[in-house]
Amino acid sequence: MARPSLAELRRVYADITTVSIASVRMVQSKQEDPVEEVVEEDESGEESDCTLEPEPRPDLLAFLHHVAKMILDSAMTDDEIVAYLCDHLEQFLDALSDPAVGLRYLTTMNGVQAHRTPTLLHVAALCGRSELVPFLLDNGEDPTVTSGHPPLFAGGVTAYEVAKDRRTRDVFRVYRSEHEGEIDGIEWHRARVPLPITRAEMEEREERERQKKRREKERKKEKEKEKRAERERERVAAEADDEAMERAMAANRETHSVGGNGVKGLTDAQLRARVLDMAYASAAGSWNKGERPLSPNSQRAVERELRFQAAQKRMQKTPTTGSTGSTGGAGGCTHCNRPLHGLVPFEQFDWQCCSLQCLHGHQALYGTQQK
Repeated sequence: MARPSLAELRRVYADITTVSIASVRMVQSKQEDPVEEVVEEDESGEESDCTLEPEPRPDLLAFLHHVAKMILDSAMTDDEIVAYLCDHLEQFLDALSDPAVGLRYLTTMNGVQAHRTPTLLHVAALCGRSELVPFLLDNGEDPTVTSGHPPLFAGGVTAYEVAKDRRTRDVFRVYRSEHEGEIDGIEWHRARVPLPITRAEMEEREERERQKKRREKERKKEKEKEKRAERERERVAAEADDEAMERAMAANRETHSVGGNGVKGLTDAQLRARVLDMAYASAAGSWNKGERPLSPNSQRAVERELRFQAAQKRMQKTPTTGSTGSTGGAGGCTHCNRPLHGLVPFEQFDWQCCSLQCLHGHQALYGTQQK
């Protein structure tokens, strides 16, 4: 046998929980005169449909709508709303106890999602007004009312379930712990409020949350402080490296001769890499006590320069071949003295040039000198 669908369950539930009132037309005997149908009229002159549901009072609906707007207004505090309700307590109690208002008295109000917040308690819980919730519960608001479309409320949510934050939910639990033993109390299992807690437990939990947030904030500040200090150290180290590099480059230009394997033809970038070991005496690998060490970027540049110098020394010891496919030795270009490290030189006789233009230029210069 197939299981019933959700629509069928809703239909059966509605049939079980709905009270049907059928009107019975009495059959009059022939001897008696027929009874004329009486149509009642209300005070406004409109015909009444003779139902058992009275019409809600417009003044009570207007009052409840006004209170809902106050709750939704972020400029209003909980104390101001409670003071207003205390001043109009009789009207507020009449609105809550009037059977004509019904469970969904905010249905016709603009700006309120009545399918989600049908009561003032729903609106207060959704807005996180933890100080207003106990006052509404004390004066007759029913926390077991669920949202949804009548007459089916089984799939709806209670005011506790739409609460904005943890503090508002804890207020429901504290209220349950203080009023659970009353004879005509609330059916808390229908309100779906968890096990009760005391006010001291709620305050202790809030204190732990505040301390946790404070620690997170301090930890974030410490991380930001460390990042700023690290950036400042890197900036100071970079400035010191640049200053030392400029001094070393100036000294290198004054002391080194031009020609052969000197500095002629080198760009500033190439020269900076070549003199890093001179700037901090890194070739010896010894630092005097109290001196500032190299920054990571400068240290890597020094290591590259040391490897380059070691490669040059090895290539000087190894005789180069005269074929055009061999890589350049430790010397420079015969014409412009450009370093040939990593290049395939253009060779003729004992010349090694970095480019074809240099080779042609040296040929022309050599021919002029021969003449």
